[in-house]
Amino acid sequence: MMNFLMIGESAVIAKCISESDPDSVIYILHQKDSVDNTVIDISSDIHFFQYGNREELDSIICLLVQTVKFDAVIPCFENSVEDANYCAKKLCVPRIGDIGAHIFRNKLELRNFCKKYDIPQPDYIFASSRVDVKKFYANRQQSSVVIKPRTLSASEGVVRINQASEIDEKWEFCESIASLHNEKDGLLVEEFIPGAEYSCEYIVDDKQIVFRNITKKFKYENGFFVESGHQVPGIISEKAKVNIYHFMDLLVKKAKIETAALHAEWIISSDDNPFLVECAGRRPGDRIVDLISISYEMNFLWMYCMLLCGLHPVFPSISSRFSQQNYFDFQPGIVTGFSHPEALKGFQHELTCSIGDYLSEISDSSKRRGYIIIDDIDYFSLERQMNCVLSLFHINTSKE
Repeated sequence: MMNFLMIGESAVIAKCISESDPDSVIYILHQKDSVDNTVIDISSDIHFFQYGNREELDSIICLLVQTVKFDAVIPCFENSVEDANYCAKKLCVPRIGDIGAHIFRNKLELRNFCKKYDIPQPDYIFASSRVDVKKFYANRQQSSVVIKPRTLSASEGVVRINQASEIDEKWEFCESIASLHNEKDGLLVEEFIPGAEYSCEYIVDDKQIVFRNITKKFKYENGFFVESGHQVPGIISEKAKVNIYHFMDLLVKKAKIETAALHAEWIISSDDNPFLVECAGRRPGDRIVDLISISYEMNFLWMYCMLLCGLHPVFPSISSRFSQQNYFDFQPGIVTGFSHPEALKGFQHELTCSIGDYLSEISDSSKRRGYIIIDDIDYFSLERQMNCVLSLFHINTSKE
């Protein structure tokens, strides 16, 4: 029997632990006073605190350790990485390390860190007002720029500016999103670099890199930066892969990563040079975990949990098949029906809307309304199947 402390609530992780080892006990520290019913049913104990409040954390930990010896602390989301590292340090269980916990939680800190160690990335500034954005945009010779909050995830508040006339409106949008999360002193502004997008998933076990993967990313073409799909392993040139791994290895070394999963996003330019977009110190989001599990024939999430217990699981180094996930696209409006739903049968899928629901524009990941996963030993067969399904199935909407 193992005791897991989850910082944040994740039904996916809780279900994985419960199904993989029914004798394990799950304790949850979470910020909100509303928790998924699945998590409530599975967990043994739930405590609430404000992320970053170390007094509250110390109080809860002191209470729990009187009766529980924890085997692992799991960061569920971006905003729980630092608190998870803090708790793991106090409990003497595997953790990411202080540097990684800090820079992977704050996009500006990561930019400054990468600049120090010559890890390639977009040019950037921290803008305290829209005037700074206008100067940066002008200095970029009218090329596109991206503005984003420093500490949010799931593409929330991230927008691209293509013309100077868009700056005021998009600054206000991004600033309003950031202020909802208590970011009120400015925004991160970066040059936009065109190119193919990939993510890189690393597992580091006691300072040793034991797993690497490249994921191909797809995005909606609606002006936001929301991912519409993923493919594992991603088809990429050998030069680009070697370059990504080189700089990921450097990042792991310089950030003194101890034990963690890393999920880094990269843009590959036309000459196969990589530019780091972001890096997170936790398991990948969306269904990338599922795709890795399928393609490498393992239970990636459970092995990650075992990693954080200090049990040193052996991760496979070679994938055996291709897998791909695509989120469904739609026009904003009221759902009126679904074209060819039979096309989804036989494939893993989820549809999270019904006739009569109002669907807003896909401006962040939470606005997506379902996905399909297809896998095949042959890449071209997978591609044909996915294209066929997506050409048939549609979510039909009306603006009236």
